[in-house]
Amino acid sequence: MVENPGRRVTPINWNLYDEMCQQLAVIIHDTFPDIEYVYGIPRGGLPLAVRISHLLGLKLIIRKNLIKPKYTIIVDDISDTGSTLLNFCNSSACKTATLFIRVDSKFSPDITLSLVTDEWIEFPYETKVKWVEQRCKKKA
Repeated sequence: MVENPGRRVTPINWNLYDEMCQQLAVIIHDTFPDIEYVYGIPRGGLPLAVRISHLLGLKLIIRKNLIKPKYTIIVDDISDTGSTLLNFCNSSACKTATLFIRVDSKFSPDITLSLVTDEWIEFPYETKVKWVEQRCKKKA
């Protein structure tokens, strides 16, 4: 997890995350009925892509060079600055979806669920588990 001092943290638990994935899946299905593949931008888009793949029965693409823009939805957890999505979407046929978009993002996905202003979104896969952190601490 990237620390962002001064920002209010909004934690997203697994239940809410799954509800949001389901909402996003319905919108993707209704908006892009011809989609056959899903690609998740590493790292935050990977869990989302797996969930969308299961929910919609889409094939999961794990290598960027296999993306077929007309038939692939590219997903990420958030369009923060927008730079990552801009790098992945260099075609007008590119279809994108995110759970969140920051108000000042340089990229607007085709589909997004929620607008973020100042808060830092902490996804369930970003939370630290104390005992894991203690046990796996790197030796100096």
